[in-house]
Amino acid sequence: MKRKKEEENITDTVDRVIEVEDGETFTFNGNTYAYINKSMTGYEAREYCESLVGHLATITSPEEDEFIKNTVLASPAKAYYWLGGTKDDAGNWIWLTGEDWEYSNWNGGEPNNVGGREDCLHLYSDSKRWNDLPSDTNVYRVGNFGLICELEKTEVKIVAGTAFDYALFTNNADNDLRLYTNNTIINGDVHSNSGFYFQGNKLEINGTCETVGSINAYTSSGNGSGIATKSENAESIELLDATKKIINKISDMQEENIYFGQNKIEVEDGIGTAKSIQFNGTAFDGSGIIYAGKNISYNVNSLNGNKNSQILLCADKGNIDINGSDIKINGVIYAPNGTVTINANSFEINGRIICDKFVFNGTTLRINAQDGDLDFIKDIIQKEDQAPIADFSIDSTDKIRDTENNTTANIKLKDKSYSPDGDVIDQRHWTIYYDKNNDGEYTEDEIVYDNDENLKEVEFTTTDVGRYHVLLTVTENTEKALSGNTEEKTLVRFEVKNVKLEATVDIRKAKNVDLTVGLGDVEYSDIAEYETAISAMIDRLAEKGINVNYSSILSSDGDTERSALTNICIATVVDALCWMLTAIMYIFICTANAVYIKLQFAFEFVSKLCTISILYAISFWLMTLVLNGVNKKTKIQKVNKKKYKKA
Repeated sequence: MKRKKEEENITDTVDRVIEVEDGETFTFNGNTYAYINKSMTGYEAREYCESLVGHLATITSPEEDEFIKNTVLASPAKAYYWLGGTKDDAGNWIWLTGEDWEYSNWNGGEPNNVGGREDCLHLYSDSKRWNDLPSDTNVYRVGNFGLICELEKTEVKIVAGTAFDYALFTNNADNDLRLYTNNTIINGDVHSNSGFYFQGNKLEINGTCETVGSINAYTSSGNGSGIATKSENAESIELLDATKKIINKISDMQEENIYFGQNKIEVEDGIGTAKSIQFNGTAFDGSGIIYAGKNISYNVNSLNGNKNSQILLCADKGNIDINGSDIKINGVIYAPNGTVTINANSFEINGRIICDKFVFNGTTLRINAQDGDLDFIKDIIQKEDQAPIADFSIDSTDKIRDTENNTTANIKLKDKSYSPDGDVIDQRHWTIYYDKNNDGEYTEDEIVYDNDENLKEVEFTTTDVGRYHVLLTVTENTEKALSGNTEEKTLVRFEVKNVKLEATVDIRKAKNVDLTVGLGDVEYSDIAEYETAISAMIDRLAEKGINVNYSSILSSDGDTERSALTNICIATVVDALCWMLTAIMYIFICTANAVYIKLQFAFEFVSKLCTISILYAISFWLMTLVLNGVNKKTKIQKVNKKKYKKA
């Protein structure tokens, strides 16, 4: 299983639809793989996959390797396919994606780093084993290479290649492409909408021989030898009709047959007629178009074409016949509705032959298709170029300044741009604006970052709080250099903010206690001690979050002293009254009983005295009880109330 890379917060990545010629797509474990039969160097293959918003395929497990071998490359059209392996500065093999290099399937004796510059990884289509090679390998010829891309959030539409992608193309579905020569060497791909048949001494096709039907080749060195890659039962390809665009390039279109007999003619401005053209012993100077509505006949004994001259021979509704001994030309022979017939001992073309049917009668045939040999007619044969789609991701649209890192905010941007028609994007221009006036406008004087170094990832650091606008402009590496930008992209802004202030509120239900302490008749000197003990108890309760409402009810020492004095005074008065009452009673008794005093004095005196004493004692006791009861009810009380509140 692949090691998951750290996930990014992609805020606005769209699903992409990309057209890729000549290939097929497959899905495994949620990943999309596209094998593409488009020849290029190892470095170019990396850029190409990246232009599709992906990367060269990485194989990180035996299960994934089996999927690549048995499914993706079940019917390979190329001999070799680039993968996403490379070497780091220490010479260790790594995956371009940063995934763990835990699995490999090297061919015997590999990697051997021949010449000290083999830093690209490919696999063999036949054995499915791995090998290391330099990017611009000449060992196996770049034309024999395809590539396998692993794509992200991309829908790939595989479309058929055009006839001009091949060195030799025949459109007729009823007639095989048949070659009877001593030697045939084709550097490039061959396609027949029927079958392919060869008979001769030597056949060498340094590319793919692709047919709707079967392939049969018989040489003195063995059947089928010399074909780098066979691809039978392929899809039929419709021959592009480019004649209308070609006619528009002719400035002086004639209506009569044209005949040329001079040694050299200038073709820069183009030559055209609605009928036929015949050349006898003529060489061409410059690059241009020769068009005939019917047939083109070219007769020359020997011709060594000017390397700086390229011609397009086009017969719209007719045939092209080339007759001679030793002929070498540069350009394209195009007969979409007719037959190209070459009668020559040796014929070589640095370019392509595109026709309905092809016939060669001679000893040696050599066709060399090379990069750039179609440049002079690219605007004729090429599909309408599509502008690239600019897109990027941002890790977050809300950034908080890091108080532990000098109050800075770091914003990470990653390019997600792509070309719908698979062109390579080779220029990325990043511009970041800061809305310093906070007015929602982003002008040139508010640019805080500007970089056109084709960076695929940008890390922007700022200390300024506010809103920012990001603009990405991308340009393709094509003749028209079409561009696209993110001006219409909705999520192109981010905002830098301060750390939010945090307020903590602890709300609890209050705990209240009412404390009332009553002190009776105590010594005045003891009251302070009681107050100290009570205060300490209140403090302990406050530490536990308990609010204390304290009040005390006590009688002070001064009141106690006055109450005792009052009692003494009252008792004295009562005692005096009792004696006065006793004296009065005694006088009364003595007066009333004066007659008897003499007779009974001793006895009566003692008896009266005892009675008076008893009455006095009883009256004093009763008076004391009454006064004590009154004293308790009428005693003046002093109330001290103290309240304590502690948070």
